[in-house]
Amino acid sequence: MTRLESTAWPLACGGACVFAIAVALSDVPEPTTIAVLAIAVAMWSSRAPVIASVLLAAMAWLFLTGFDVNADGVLRLTGWHDVVRLAVLISAALAGTIAGVLYRGPAADRRPADDMPGPPETAAPLEAPEASGISAGRYARTAAEPHVPPQPRGARGADGSAHVDADRPVAAARTRTTHGPRRSN
Repeated sequence: MTRLESTAWPLACGGACVFAIAVALSDVPEPTTIAVLAIAVAMWSSRAPVIASVLLAAMAWLFLTGFDVNADGVLRLTGWHDVVRLAVLISAALAGTIAGVLYRGPAADRRPADDMPGPPETAAPLEAPEASGISAGRYARTAAEPHVPPQPRGARGADGSAHVDADRPVAAARTRTTHGPRRSN
């Protein structure tokens, strides 16, 4: 994963998760909502760099303040309680980040791109139709014959002569002068 992806995915998915939790738990008592949000922030922060973890905690605090503390998404600061809620969420984010680093190792997201496997050097050759059991039938040609694309009915060659397909009768190769369905006589 690139450095941007290692920041973007946990931040985007974690932000959607904390939004859903804040909205779903708006009728639950506030300490329960803070605990559930702190667990979600810590879990998503375990896969994210420090800056993404702190941003996720700030998003969770905004959703908590807007949907649970105040009603209808109104952001209104109420004093030192907001600071305590923000500190709890940032602490959960940092704890999750530290736990993730201890679990994965400090350089897990900083591997050089040279360690990643690339595409295969050569592609496997395609099977010939005979080898796969499919017969080419009347369209079979040898490798020495050039491919000539089929011409539409009534097409003229470069010299102005009418093109006649050898596989069709001459009457079928003639062009119609009227447009529309053929009339049977």
